[in-house]
Amino acid sequence: MGLIRHPEHRDKVISYLKNLKGIPANQPLPNGTPIISEILRLESLQGAGKTTV
Repeated sequence: MGLIRHPEHRDKVISYLKNLKGIPANQPLPNGTPIISEILRLESLQGAGKTTV
């Protein structure tokens, strides 16, 4: 969570979330996306072997 507060890491965190969600790098995240909780949710789904987002 601390990474999102640092501008030099923010882009990496957002890129990681886009990758988890299958969003192309050149497209923005939907407005209101809860970045940290969404990353945790998607990582949890991947860890459980689920591929649906």
